[in-house]
Amino acid sequence: MEAPAYYGILPANVRYDKNLKPMEKIMYSELTALSNKNGYCNATNSYFAELYEVSKNTVSLWISDLEKAGYIKTKLIYEPRTKNIKERRIFITDPITKNNDTYHEKEVDPITKNNDTPITKNREDNNTSINNTSRILKEKNIKKEKSKNEVETYINNLNLNDDYKQLLFKYVEYRKSIKKAIKTIVPIQKIIRDFPDYFSLDEAIKIAQEKEWQGLEPEWIEKHKKSKVFNNKNENKIAESKDTSHLKVDDDYIEQMKARYGF
Repeated sequence: MEAPAYYGILPANVRYDKNLKPMEKIMYSELTALSNKNGYCNATNSYFAELYEVSKNTVSLWISDLEKAGYIKTKLIYEPRTKNIKERRIFITDPITKNNDTYHEKEVDPITKNNDTPITKNREDNNTSINNTSRILKEKNIKKEKSKNEVETYINNLNLNDDYKQLLFKYVEYRKSIKKAIKTIVPIQKIIRDFPDYFSLDEAIKIAQEKEWQGLEPEWIEKHKKSKVFNNKNENKIAESKDTSHLKVDDDYIEQMKARYGF
């Protein structure tokens, strides 16, 4: 995929369309930037999902709404003589003319001065060294890495037992596994206050993993423990109610009854 231009275009008819969601308008602007060189955008839903930190389904809905509104048109390109999709191309269907800031539909044409020229003839020359999207992604990755290092450094520097710190790291990894990574030291500080000793923290983490909880709240832990005790008591009562050993009659008792009642 070609690097996007630094600037995207958001014309008035898209900007003030009340039927579009705010992110769909931003998506339109992003598509104009990505369409700058070839007249179309071939970025995947996965690319936009990572860029905007949303699901691929959400991206699909944005593109679908823009297409229904007539602002874009999508076209699937297949591998020669197969039904395998090579790429999806997204065209802007409402190009900007050179001498007018009004818009008219011209299907599957890029936003151009003419059919062969990008949005602005010299824009690519002015902006090829500036990849705004790559910069955004890079900044996000740096921020994530910084948060990760901050949490790990904080735990390592704690004046606490090594076994206890290993439990903290265990919880950090658990949060990553459920896609809810800890980004600041604040949750760690709260855990230390709420579960100050190894055994209480170990128990809390095991319960959280069992119940697939995101957080560690003392109230949740206590409620779960009480519920478990209550369930165990009920199970014991049920088991006792099924015990019929006291109803068994031995042979001596039968003989006594025979002698007493003349059987």
